[in-house]
Amino acid sequence: MTDGNEGYTSLLLTDRQGRYNPTAAVVTRMLGRVRTIMWAQVVAVDAPPETNAPVTVQVQPLVGMSDSQGNNFPHGIISAIPAVRLMSGNGAVIADPVAGDVGFLFVCDRDSSSAQQNLAPSAAPTARMHDMADGVFWGGWGNDAPTNFIKFNSDGTMEWQDGVGNQMFTGVGFVNFITPALQVNGVPISVP
Repeated sequence: MTDGNEGYTSLLLTDRQGRYNPTAAVVTRMLGRVRTIMWAQVVAVDAPPETNAPVTVQVQPLVGMSDSQGNNFPHGIISAIPAVRLMSGNGAVIADPVAGDVGFLFVCDRDSSSAQQNLAPSAAPTARMHDMADGVFWGGWGNDAPTNFIKFNSDGTMEWQDGVGNQMFTGVGFVNFITPALQVNGVPISVP
């Protein structure tokens, strides 16, 4: 922000005074260009139907930018950002983001495009550093309450619910299904 005395610069009058302040001003400006983690909102999703295909999103950072006069303006849209799926070996929990989801954009410190493409150790193809184009989106903060979920409770029990009203609860020595019709291997089961 400005106090009206700085004109069209981001330097403050005190940044020019003494031996320490000019160096601190330069370092502060340089650190201001380093991107690490930022809040972002999904604008669009490219989620191929294959379960092992990478999901990418377009995101807009939620914290705006400001110019040297303190005027705020929004970031542009950042495209082709990989989105996180919880995967390990041949298992996965797939809950791809949708437009409107809010989460974090984690920004890699170097150009990661070769590593993303090769999925192996790769040299950075450019000298790009701390660039939002090298981010990874991890979402799910502050979104609407889910209608489809698997919940692992701290007491060791589990809850499962889909978006059409079927539910499952576990407890010590039982599994409880709540559904209008129960089938096993396609055969309807009558439960008294």
